[in-house]
This record gives sequence, C-alpha cells and structure tokens, in this order.
Amino acid sequence: MVYEGACSDTSTCVAITTVGIDEFTNTISMRVQPNPSFNDVTIVTDKVIEQVLIFNLTGELVQIEKTAAFSVESLATGIYVLKVQTTEGNGIIRLIKE
Repeated sequence: MVYEGACSDTSTCVAITTVGIDEFTNTISMRVQPNPSFNDVTIVTDKVIEQVLIFNLTGELVQIEKTAAFSVESLATGIYVLKVQTTEGNGIIRLIKE
C-alpha cells in the first residue's frame, strides 16, 4: 500500500509460483573415495576426467586437478564441493576433509 497525504492506493496482486534455486542434477555417475578423507582421494567414474575444480563452502576455488586421483592434504578440515568436468558431462560431489 502506498500513502500520499490522506490518500492511499494498492497495486494489483501478482502470484509468485516458485522461489529458490533449481537442484543440480549430475549428468554422469561418479563417487569420491574415501570420503571422509585425510590425504588422497580418487574419483571413481567410467568417464575421462578433464578437470576437477575444488571449492570451499563460501564458493572460493581452492584447488584444481587434472586427474582422478589427487591429494587434498593441503586443504583445511571441512566440507568441499568438487566439480568434475569430463568429456561427456559434469558432476558435483561433496567431499569431507578430516
């Protein structure tokens, strides 16, 4: 409602049917092991991995890898999101670093 002096007015109602973020759907089948991990991890998939981008929970890119097996020893304890890019699509995996 809008007021100007002693007068008031309202706008027409508008229905909002959705609010939020669409859920991400992996286009490839994969898993990371071991999870949780202390040092070394391996992404298990039958696809060819081109790149793995590792993000912390604030969205900061903290590490980039080019192979399925790599070390996360330098990362702080916490939860990370791995974006796995393959020749046939992309996937997202959560990794717990102990």
